[in-house]
Amino acid sequence: MRHDSNFEIAHDISRNFAAIYHRCHPRYTIALSHQSVRVLQLLHEERAVQVQRVAEFLGCAANTASELISRMVSKGLIEKQRSEADERVVRLCLTDAGTAAFDEHVGLDVLRLARALALGDDQAANDIQTAFAKLLNLIETAK
Repeated sequence: MRHDSNFEIAHDISRNFAAIYHRCHPRYTIALSHQSVRVLQLLHEERAVQVQRVAEFLGCAANTASELISRMVSKGLIEKQRSEADERVVRLCLTDAGTAAFDEHVGLDVLRLARALALGDDQAANDIQTAFAKLLNLIETAK
């Protein structure tokens, strides 16, 4: 396939994903800023990080990241843990409430999605699941 064709396909996938996300997004029980959601994503992927890693990820100063983290700690979404090897090192981790907020803000409404999948046959549902898994694998490989 040519590069232009892949770009067009990628653009189409992006638009379809945005439409799916719009139609299958669960309701929020806790309001969060976009930056807070990005922090939840980072902690979900990397499990435990330091403030400097959050700042790098968000592209902001460490003190800005620190203020955001403090607000998230006060909401019970993140907890700070001191390293046993070096007590000067503080790692940030998701709490159970943070994991729930992550699922709520970045996931899809599973019941609505299941109802939509039920409209097709089992093979269609399996094909869709396989396609998403393959796409994720390719994205991780392309890092």
